[in-house]
Amino acid sequence: MPDKAIPQFIKSIEIDPNNATAHHSLAIILAQKGETGDAIAHYRKALQINPNSAESHQNLGVELSKQNHIDEAIEHYRKALQLKPDDAETQFALGEALARQGKTEQSIHHLNSAVQIKPDHAEAHINLGGQLLSQGKLDEALEHLNRAVEIDPQLAEAHSNIGIIMIQKGNLDAAITHFQEAVRINPDFEPAQNNLNRALAIRNSMDMQADGVQKELADNPDDPVLRYKMGNIYLSKGELNSAIAEFEKAVALEPEFLAARNNLALTYAADRQYERALAAFKELIALDPENPSIDYNMAVLYALQNKVTESIAWLKKAIDRGYSNWDLIKTDKDLANIRESHDYQLLVEGH
Repeated sequence: MPDKAIPQFIKSIEIDPNNATAHHSLAIILAQKGETGDAIAHYRKALQINPNSAESHQNLGVELSKQNHIDEAIEHYRKALQLKPDDAETQFALGEALARQGKTEQSIHHLNSAVQIKPDHAEAHINLGGQLLSQGKLDEALEHLNRAVEIDPQLAEAHSNIGIIMIQKGNLDAAITHFQEAVRINPDFEPAQNNLNRALAIRNSMDMQADGVQKELADNPDDPVLRYKMGNIYLSKGELNSAIAEFEKAVALEPEFLAARNNLALTYAADRQYERALAAFKELIALDPENPSIDYNMAVLYALQNKVTESIAWLKKAIDRGYSNWDLIKTDKDLANIRESHDYQLLVEGH
């Protein structure tokens, strides 16, 4: 009965103006009623009396955030963490505030702390996934978003972000499923609805393309280019096994079809068939020995298997042959397993 509690706290403060607990408790109720300004005033008074209240600092930070006073909110979150570093809610709130300032790395640090302290903190997993997604770290983002959905399947934002990742990974059907779930949970979630409409339009277009290529294949089943086109359609839909089958047919029909061989190797890798991917890339190297992109892909495959020495050797070979996409070399998540090695650091030094 908050309305009955308010006058009692006010009387308590009239009797003893230095009762920090009364100011703090009154601020909580005022905040719940949406009276943010008055809540802030009482939290400030509580902290004047007792500056070592982590909860008052944290709650004041929340109310200041509501009024977009982000710098001051962050200041109070940091004070709260000095007093109580293992508070998941404060770590989460600070991470959220830093994200609003565009300080992605700092935000990720505190959101990570929040989920380490409280592994079932669904909101922290969602926000952490969103920050990682903004950095292009799709696999890490997906891990946290999936965890959020495990904790609470009714999180529309998590489903929507998973859909975005599935689009980028080429799994259109999975993306549509998650966008549909996001819209089912929250029919007013406009970004999810827009993404769903776009994804459905893409699938309809791809289905029409597939129908056209299938008709051509009925008349020309041994045309390697048509098999290659069909493989690409399956790949863009996330149907890896069907894509592999078509690329294999294209290569069998035309052994020197380099684009088909390249896409076959990449699809093996996407399906985590690493040994088959390595073998396919080695066959491609025999046909196109001076292509540094193939060497780079070999480095990635070995890195994914945590074979550091082999990965470094292929990466060096790619660079020696002219591979110069240093932004990718330094940020590619697939090279994460070799990034701490001394040899890798020597390779990227100065770039």
